[in-house]
Amino acid sequence: MRSSAAAPETGAPGVLVAVSPLAEGADRLVAREILRRPGGRLQAVLPLPAEEYARDFPTEESRREFAALLGAAEETFTVADQATRGEAYRLVGREVVDRCDLLIAIWDGDPARGKGGTAETVAYARSRNKPIYLIDGESPTRITREGFVADRDSTGGEGLATGPAPRPPSAPLDGLNNLGDLDRALEECKGSGAGEDEEGAGRALTRRLQQVIAHFGPAYHEAGARAERAQNTYRQTSKAVYILATLAVLIVAAQSIFGLSHWIIAGEFGAIAVILLMTKLGNRRGWHMLWLENRLEAEWLRHGIFVAFLSGQTTPGIDRHWACRWVARSDGVAKVKQVWNELPHLGAPPEAGLGILKAFMRSAWLEEQRDYHARKAAHEVAKHHRIERAGELAFWLTFVAAALHLVPHSIYHHFHLPDKPIIRVLTILAIGLPALGAALTGLRAHFEYRKIAARSAMMAEHLEILIGDLAGVRTVTQLGELVKETETLMLQENSDWYFTIGLHELEKG
Repeated sequence: MRSSAAAPETGAPGVLVAVSPLAEGADRLVAREILRRPGGRLQAVLPLPAEEYARDFPTEESRREFAALLGAAEETFTVADQATRGEAYRLVGREVVDRCDLLIAIWDGDPARGKGGTAETVAYARSRNKPIYLIDGESPTRITREGFVADRDSTGGEGLATGPAPRPPSAPLDGLNNLGDLDRALEECKGSGAGEDEEGAGRALTRRLQQVIAHFGPAYHEAGARAERAQNTYRQTSKAVYILATLAVLIVAAQSIFGLSHWIIAGEFGAIAVILLMTKLGNRRGWHMLWLENRLEAEWLRHGIFVAFLSGQTTPGIDRHWACRWVARSDGVAKVKQVWNELPHLGAPPEAGLGILKAFMRSAWLEEQRDYHARKAAHEVAKHHRIERAGELAFWLTFVAAALHLVPHSIYHHFHLPDKPIIRVLTILAIGLPALGAALTGLRAHFEYRKIAARSAMMAEHLEILIGDLAGVRTVTQLGELVKETETLMLQENSDWYFTIGLHELEKG
């Protein structure tokens, strides 16, 4: 199902302009509806010259409808004269997104069946923080809004805010830049260089960054969304296994000590059954590896945006770095290479833009990653210590319960305390608390909080060194060398993370 035309709001109240490729179906439907409105206007954005494009429509009636709408357009823009058909259709979807303020997409939710499909267009719109109306192709009454910000206008109505939209639900993982922020970061960096041609270089760099984001963005966001879903499922399931194991111990202890109904043991049976089912299902479906593969893919695509933009490099550095051999069989590696192979030749960035490039690399890449890893290190250490203290508390309470358990019964009688209930409570604590402490210790070891914190702290230090080296860069060539060095560091860190976390599939306890 192709996406519809995009309909941006103009400055005039109630006036809409449809930006549409005029393909059959949804594109033309929206274009016709906009033109029926008072003052409604149409901008035709075509993937190919009109005569060539019309050949893709199977009937004469369809070609006449296309010609009529094209004649009604106030502006016609052709995206590509020389590109292949597949590439032209991919580019036209992105051109529509770039020109619009609001995207209307009629989509069945299926992945793209080729270049330029609705899935790719929607993913690109998300990467550009565009507000979207998603209309279910199977059930048109189901309409989902994404990227809108409630904003009260002077009449009290609800409209679109002029500021950036929030991340859509499928935005990528923590620690990865929201790609919509990169354009703003580049604008903030302009004026930081020197030379008469800096203004022209700044405009060229803006176009260059948009081209790179348009190429890498959809695949990056899709991989990030898949990784986030798999990660959440894997983490919650891992925690549930340890909790249920502790619960099973408590159930059987309570039944035995308090003389509860024999049927209470069904709770233990259920807890163990759920553990076995979750671990079997999770490992069979590969929740753990889905997280790793897609996270790795997203990370490397994100690095690719910076590497391609800053240096013009048109091939990934994956094959050059020995650390990447650890994950050579990863599906993510193959997907990253495919995206890189489809990247158009960019050439070296303009020398006049060196100051802008340095400022952008420093703020948007090096400092962002340094700050992320510094926060990550502190966060992981804090989680490690919280779980460590909770486990230690469980064992201290066990120690106290065991000590009280040794107190002679005559002592309780002396203080007029019911000895049997107290002994029973102490017994269940002596059984359950060590199980809880062991579960917490297992969780701490399973998620490698301390090791991840140490790796992030080390990464922050290395990135700080690279920030210092950046200050000494004097040419675009030197900048390219530093970009390669940074890429090497990033790829090694990602590979080490993949290898370390890859050993932790779902366990039964």
